[in-house]
Amino acid sequence: MMSMTNKRKKGFTLVELMVVLVILGIIAAIAVPLFINYWKKAEFRKNEENAKTVYLAAESRLTYYRSSGQWEQFKKEIQDAVKDTDSEIAQKAVFKDNKDSRLNGRIYTIKLNKSAADQTKENNLVLRLLDDYTYDKGFLDASISIEIDIESGEVYSAFYGSRCKGLNYKADDVDGYLTMQKRDYDSRSKRLLGYYSTEDTVNTVNLETKRLRITTINLVNSEKLSLDWSSNVGADLGVDYEVSFYKNDDNTKFVAPSKFYANEYKKLTECEISFIPHAIDKSRIKTDKSVDEICKQYDIDKNKIKIIVPQRLEPNQKQPQLLLDACCLMKDEEKNKIEIIYTGLDKQYEKFVDSLKRQANENNISIKIIRFDDMSEAYKIANICVLPSKSESFGYSALESLSLGIYTILNDIPTFNELAVGNDYNYIFKNNKNELKNHLLEIINNQIYIERKIPSEKWQKQYDINMFENSYINMIK
Repeated sequence: MMSMTNKRKKGFTLVELMVVLVILGIIAAIAVPLFINYWKKAEFRKNEENAKTVYLAAESRLTYYRSSGQWEQFKKEIQDAVKDTDSEIAQKAVFKDNKDSRLNGRIYTIKLNKSAADQTKENNLVLRLLDDYTYDKGFLDASISIEIDIESGEVYSAFYGSRCKGLNYKADDVDGYLTMQKRDYDSRSKRLLGYYSTEDTVNTVNLETKRLRITTINLVNSEKLSLDWSSNVGADLGVDYEVSFYKNDDNTKFVAPSKFYANEYKKLTECEISFIPHAIDKSRIKTDKSVDEICKQYDIDKNKIKIIVPQRLEPNQKQPQLLLDACCLMKDEEKNKIEIIYTGLDKQYEKFVDSLKRQANENNISIKIIRFDDMSEAYKIANICVLPSKSESFGYSALESLSLGIYTILNDIPTFNELAVGNDYNYIFKNNKNELKNHLLEIINNQIYIERKIPSEKWQKQYDINMFENSYINMIK
């Protein structure tokens, strides 16, 4: 009896093994495709993100080319490469049967094919744009194409393929080369082709699409004059420059528009530094329109106290938000007395402007936006001028406002303080919304904004255009 029991425990029967194998086969048939599909989705998403990286890196480099005067030479190299019918590094983009067909002839493509193992930074345009931004050179082991607007020098789109020989504009995929004409999501996901463009809505991995702009250049230190660049995409571009001052002869001179920067430049060079302030352009601040005409044109309540901000609506350096924040602290009856007039609308800051409008609406504050070109009309109707900038090389708008006798509130920065010295119709606040609010209420409640001050003789002489021209002529002589 014991012997028979032990025999039964020695293993599985053939039928049992067959059942197990069938079950394992069923599991494999379900799991393997799921795993492969997951792997493909993961690689596709990675390629999409890599395409965005290519886009940002290329636009950063082209921004440098445009700002440093190197774009025209790079443009010529692209065009020369396109003229070569056998070119493997550049060609004109092809758009068919879609809204982008209007771009034919304007968008040029530079390519790095994975199959071209002999490409180097010296003979490939893509590597020229990307190599300095690439720490992991394995990133470049792929087929990469960058579409460039040849007229503006900006990146239109970027492609990234990790498992293809190269990219082209043929009607279909051929011999391991993927076509860039089919850029819709379904087509690209099947072929694992990453794509990123600010002008196209086919990007489906929820990558924020914004046209890259360099928004600020910040002075990092006063010794090397290193410049750190930031942008509107919120990413660290890793772009920095070091500017060196040097003499090419004993007569080299530098000109600074303010005493503050003249003193700062003296710390960096032994060359002569001349202080020559900007001049007032009377044509820019003069208009023949009446206050009533201007108010009607821009739907401005002429009975309200009009507070103008005569500068670009750039959120970081210019800080237009600070004025609205200060006005939000006012009582309702005080808010009803005022109307804020912003100038200098720029398309790249449209979202920021929308947020200003929402905040103003939520707090029952009236705001208007007018063009920078209509600055003279803004000055004409202004009761109070506010300039909340946290840095300025000179403060041209401040000079204009003060010269017109407008009660002007300035942020406490060196260049504004220079302009404020010696006049009695400006206020200085220390970058604080509460302090700004208090200055505004003092002017409003005491009604000192009603009559403009007569500009002093100082403004007429010191900042006269003829004095400006003579200063430069004398310096050159």
